[in-house]
Amino acid sequence: MQWRNWTYRAVRTNSNHHSTTAADDDDDDDNNNHHHHPEIEDVEADTEKDGGSSASPWLSRALRNFQIPCAQRASHSFRSASDHSVVPWTTTAAAVVFLVLFVFMPRPWLAADHPPQLQHFNCGNSTQDAAAAGCKFDLMSYTWVHPDCFDQQLMYEFLGADTWTWAMDEDSTELLNLNDVAMGQHEFVYVTWKHYTMHCAYMWRKMHRSILTSRELDSYVSDYRHTEKCATVLLDRERDLESTSVMLVAKYPSCPVVSQ
Repeated sequence: MQWRNWTYRAVRTNSNHHSTTAADDDDDDDNNNHHHHPEIEDVEADTEKDGGSSASPWLSRALRNFQIPCAQRASHSFRSASDHSVVPWTTTAAAVVFLVLFVFMPRPWLAADHPPQLQHFNCGNSTQDAAAAGCKFDLMSYTWVHPDCFDQQLMYEFLGADTWTWAMDEDSTELLNLNDVAMGQHEFVYVTWKHYTMHCAYMWRKMHRSILTSRELDSYVSDYRHTEKCATVLLDRERDLESTSVMLVAKYPSCPVVSQ
């Protein structure tokens, strides 16, 4: 009778143990898909219902202690993999932005910080020096200037507005035509008052055109004293326009030129 009871108890214990293990296996499958572990508590509750084996609570605690670190390690591994995958992309994006902003895009602020260097080009002190330096003779302003300060179109416009004459003396005993003075061979000539007023109008227009077209201005046109003098000439209503009373002297102003 005792042998039968012992056999019955052993069978029952093994039966409970197998049922608990089967339940735990099912719980392991569920825990692979979830980070929370309510199933372990269910196993303990089922075990108590089946007879309260002393091995079942120990097994449940062991599973709990084993599965929680596994879940934490899996979560940590996922985050680490995500972090490592994000870092290269972030670095690449930053490099692309840097290249676009500071390498390939134009940087006008650098030109503003470092304006081009200008040097004042002088045509010399004589017709020979000016011609040898490549300067142009402006017949309306009667100056030798660097090509950057020469407004040929405006000069031709004024020369075609009237039939101009120049004289070697104030009494106009020897007159000169356009071909005689076009090459700047005369250091000085005499002109009428009318010619002088046109000279002032020409200088003002040349100044304004220089502002509009960004052409350089020579030191003669940009001299404010000449502007004041021309204002007085244009306001004088008492002068005889045909009197040859004005002497024009050849000048050699400087011109600001960008250094090479």
